[in-house]
Amino acid sequence: MGFLKSFLLAGSTILATSASMAEPVSMEDAKAMAAVCNGCHGPLLSSPLSPPLLHNQPADQLFTKLITYKTGQLEGTLMNRIAKGYSKEQLRAIANVLASTTSPSSTP
Repeated sequence: MGFLKSFLLAGSTILATSASMAEPVSMEDAKAMAAVCNGCHGPLLSSPLSPPLLHNQPADQLFTKLITYKTGQLEGTLMNRIAKGYSKEQLRAIANVLASTTSPSSTP
């Protein structure tokens, strides 16, 4: 087999293997990724023009919304571009963290 064929075969094998082996997202990484969301969606934003609050939303609902941004089914100013930078596993982990986080106004 020629060098080019061997090189292309090895490259395609590596790509196929890495694409099929989604790595689990650690809780620490998920919390760090979700913390970035607070820049716009933070619990203290109360203006009617601010993005919706994400805390205390069901994880499945948040995940579905993130996926619709990622796939382009839902357009946004920034969210569609941001969501495309994360894997589905990362978006699921972010949704789980946000769903389990309570806003300061919801705690006694």
